[in-house]
Amino acid sequence: MNIEIILVTGILISILAAFITEKVRYDLVAILALFTLAALGLIPEEKIFTGFANPAVITVASLTIISDAFQRSGAVQPLSIWLGKTAKSVPAMAAMGGLSVAIMSGFMNNIAAITLVLPVVIGVCRQKGWPASKVLIPLAFGSLVGGVTSLMGTPPNLLASAMLAEWG
Repeated sequence: MNIEIILVTGILISILAAFITEKVRYDLVAILALFTLAALGLIPEEKIFTGFANPAVITVASLTIISDAFQRSGAVQPLSIWLGKTAKSVPAMAAMGGLSVAIMSGFMNNIAAITLVLPVVIGVCRQKGWPASKVLIPLAFGSLVGGVTSLMGTPPNLLASAMLAEWG
């Protein structure tokens, strides 16, 4: 078996273990993995940071910052109030949260939509004493359903669009 395959597999297993144990921050794990791959010569030095220049990566990073700004400004507070008043059970919260994310994902990036709605839904669940874990999968599915309806809905759509434009 090729030594490079063994090294990459070992690094992937290490990354997975670090993500599962959560003893090291996920961003630090990712950067350490990138540098490890470069130090072992598995990634050419001139290509270490080229992935960060991809439009999809820049878009996702920008949308995460914008979503955090919306959270801090209180712009999503009306959604929080509405969900808190109308959700009478965990299934209702899951359905309303998933529908909210699906609608938002149809008009904006699904990662931005989920980063706006997720803290709201988790906050309402905490407030009512409900397990937030019961609503996370419906939120994810709502995000995916809404995201496939537009070009900027999901990062893979952005990547495919950029590649198609590049190839003519």
